[in-house]
Amino acid sequence: MKIAGITGLLTLGRFFMLSYSLFLPYTSSVIKVKDLAKEYFAGETLFQGVTFVLSKNEKVALTGPNGCGKTTLLKIIAGLEEKTGGSVLLESEKLGFLPQELDLPLEILAGEFLEKIILKMGKKHLVDALLSRLGFSNFDEYTKIGSLSGGEQMKLKLLEVLADEPTSLLLDEPTNHLDIDGILWFEDFIKNFKGNVLMISHDRSFINNTVSRVFELENKEFHVFEGNYDTFQEQKFQFLEKKKDEYTRFLKKKKKLEDLLALAHKIVGSKTGAVKAAKSRFKREIEENKVSRYEIKKMENLRIAGDTHSGKLIVKAEKLAKSFDGKPVISDVDFEIRGKEKIWLFGPNGAGKSTIVKLIYSNYLLRNDKSPENSAISLLKADSGDLRVGERLKIGYFAQSNEPINLDLNVLDYFLQNSSLIYDKAYSHLKNFLFEREALNKKLKMLSPGERARLKLSVFACGEYDFLILDEPTNHLDISAKEAVESALREYQGALLLVSHDRYFVSEVDVDKVMELRDGGLKIRYL
Repeated sequence: MKIAGITGLLTLGRFFMLSYSLFLPYTSSVIKVKDLAKEYFAGETLFQGVTFVLSKNEKVALTGPNGCGKTTLLKIIAGLEEKTGGSVLLESEKLGFLPQELDLPLEILAGEFLEKIILKMGKKHLVDALLSRLGFSNFDEYTKIGSLSGGEQMKLKLLEVLADEPTSLLLDEPTNHLDIDGILWFEDFIKNFKGNVLMISHDRSFINNTVSRVFELENKEFHVFEGNYDTFQEQKFQFLEKKKDEYTRFLKKKKKLEDLLALAHKIVGSKTGAVKAAKSRFKREIEENKVSRYEIKKMENLRIAGDTHSGKLIVKAEKLAKSFDGKPVISDVDFEIRGKEKIWLFGPNGAGKSTIVKLIYSNYLLRNDKSPENSAISLLKADSGDLRVGERLKIGYFAQSNEPINLDLNVLDYFLQNSSLIYDKAYSHLKNFLFEREALNKKLKMLSPGERARLKLSVFACGEYDFLILDEPTNHLDISAKEAVESALREYQGALLLVSHDRYFVSEVDVDKVMELRDGGLKIRYL
């Protein structure tokens, strides 16, 4: 299914708000980065040679594989982490940094948080205007921050950043916590912001709609590509072909000079001069100008096992209703899933997507006298209506949730504790998920959020399932990992219920039915 087909389904109203640019004059701010380098762990290079200039209100995406140093690069520019080499020059700049992990005080009231911002900035009018711009004009200020949705928490953190009146923004995975309405709003926000924006993102549709350049960190190197994500893909293909040709020519020249040196050894009477000249040429053209193979590490052989026949009942819901604290979340919801259907469940944050997912999974666990494998899952029962899960099903539930994990465990121990594979097979399996042998002893707290997400995925992929329930499975994953998951889901032979705000990802999975949840009701479309 084409991306346009998915986008066409999103008949969602965009927020009509004043542009934040009303609060900022145009500036001549510039960010200059030259030969920036970072080393970790006994001189190991994370990246080097990072050079670029941002000016004239540029919007740029920073991409690359998980763990390549993208967040570290933003933190160095923001002055939050030390560099090993190079320079960062800010001209007429005041940077605003939005981290991937929001680190908000979850136990205080949202109103208290806003009061602290007002007291700090002394500009209540600006905070009031930003509240309206961020769609917070009708929120309950007596709600604890921890009770807000991920999208609401992200907007609250963004408000704190914007209240400082930055001239440029550094954003780390800003769409991770947003629903589709929020992403569409944020696209407009980025395009209208009067200042430079450098943002880490793996949301390909979002990148396509917002940026004019793409920076990539890969293989410890830094590369600049003009255009949006689609243009970046074309240029990256040409770049890789050029690297391949350079390496092929290098190997041919190396072989030619090795043959010349071998021949010089055989020549009688001119052995000394010929050998010396051949060795000198070999050193000059080969050893001093070595070209290495440009390797791209990708997740290989990802397969999610499972199968079911086309007519089998997977789930049937009739007049399903659920409330929390007297507030209805879903009401009179009817749907049915059969056989190998692949279904996209979408809607705004708080519409009840996770409620439906948890009701299905809880029904399955309770009927089979099982406990949740994920300790962050609480079992739910519907207030009314009928919910049936098919007989003799093996359901796999995967969510990038806030499940508590022991960050002091290393990669191998975490995998062995949570998977069914024995030690002898663990390494080869983890290698498919880009965890080389030297990474197996690395503590989880030393992994990036994307690497931890990939590790959780490696555990999940050990199972075999008739029915997959995936709740935002690609949060924190890099583009290469997303492509591997897309391919695995296209080939998967069971039923799929997918909750995702990543439009590009959904289009690549080839879903055949869409369930839109909004205002407590459910609309179903077949594709």
